[in-house]
Amino acid sequence: MTTSTSVHSNAFNFLSHLQSGVDPRTGLYTLVMSLPELDCNDRCGPVLPLQLAFNPLNNADSGYGHGWNLQLSQFDPVSGILTLHSGESFKVSGAGSELEVEERKPSSFRFVDLGSECYRITHRSGLVEVLQLGGDSERLALPVQMFSSQGHGISLHYVSFRNTRHLSEIRQADGSVLLKVSRSSTRVEVIVYPDSPSQALYCLQLVGAENRVERLSLPPDNHANWCFSYQNVNDSGLLCLTEVRTPTGVTEYIDYHSQGQLHPVPGRAPLPRVSSHRLVPGNGQTNVETRYSYGSDDHNFLGYGSGLDWRDDALDNLDQVPTSYTYTSTECQMIGSNEGRTITRTFNRFHLLVEERAVQGDRVLRTLSTDLNCMGRAIPQEHSLLTGDVLSERDSNDVEIMTCYDALGRVIEETVAPGTSNETSRHYTYPLASESGQQAGQTATDAKGEQTRTYSDGLYRVIIEERHD
Repeated sequence: MTTSTSVHSNAFNFLSHLQSGVDPRTGLYTLVMSLPELDCNDRCGPVLPLQLAFNPLNNADSGYGHGWNLQLSQFDPVSGILTLHSGESFKVSGAGSELEVEERKPSSFRFVDLGSECYRITHRSGLVEVLQLGGDSERLALPVQMFSSQGHGISLHYVSFRNTRHLSEIRQADGSVLLKVSRSSTRVEVIVYPDSPSQALYCLQLVGAENRVERLSLPPDNHANWCFSYQNVNDSGLLCLTEVRTPTGVTEYIDYHSQGQLHPVPGRAPLPRVSSHRLVPGNGQTNVETRYSYGSDDHNFLGYGSGLDWRDDALDNLDQVPTSYTYTSTECQMIGSNEGRTITRTFNRFHLLVEERAVQGDRVLRTLSTDLNCMGRAIPQEHSLLTGDVLSERDSNDVEIMTCYDALGRVIEETVAPGTSNETSRHYTYPLASESGQQAGQTATDAKGEQTRTYSDGLYRVIIEERHD
């Protein structure tokens, strides 16, 4: 279950990198395959999104093939790196029960050391994960239990695999198996709802000494396949996808620049970056080609050209570069052999989009974003306006709206026109379901004292709404 990457950067924590496609920040092509969402405990939760993900920076075979991984949270106490099931990774430091996660988005989750080699992650959504340290020479803390906000749980079980552990089963509270994983020398089988009428088998076919995933077969009869081709780009030692064939007949072709993303440390191999992405739908439909180029100054998400003193401490090195440092990428959508729409994006040292310039013919659309943290991390809550919770905003009438959150990131107060004679507030509370028969929910009280109570099921779907005047 290990996830190994050759570098660390907060650029990897943006959705553009965590989803399938070419990431304009890093220039990498990643692929995410979503498996069916598990129906746990009669739909009472917890909700566990299951994704098979390929990342060219992942040099490990953690049981699913080279570069592939089933996205589950994990913590390496030696390196201090915490990886969430969403794919985000952070450096953990400090001592005591609640550990410090410096680069996380405010209030997105809490990470606690429970002692006895156990850890707990509490997410804003209410999902709670309990991680247990294990393995042989590569000791990692992996989730052994997960709970919904209402206390319904599932358990995760592992087997030994190459000095660490590999997921074997997920069971719900009554002991029945929701997911089963098995690995042989040539294939990986992922079975959803085994030994039931809803059973679905996903099979990853492995080839070569590196155990590359050549094919992913889909249920019901494994006749539909995803097929993959790879290449060691520019002798970087990293396997990159060059061809992806989908079950519908669509084929993607990915080409790479001969010069990759230059590393700030002289002598280190450049990282691959995509030069073109071609989508061939077949059946006589028009091909879709997108070409990518990068700034002439060679600035990139690694900090090349900034003069930084590179540190391999699992923190983002761009935190130490001057505030004026930016890097760019350009995406050009082709119409035949001619350029169609061109989009140039500029990112700052926090990998935030500060300018986007779209050109099509003689029309230009330029979008600028205000960087509220240009002086550094001295005001983290101001920085969170672009990356986390919205603390203050103005509507079309220039009326300010301030929002307050609790420790779990839930809205507890909204104030309109604060500090003026027209100031009004709405308050939110979240009653707990501490006894049998009670229902968790939310109570909203407006400026007139009128209350609206909303009750949800285990999947956070509204089932009852009551209004008290």
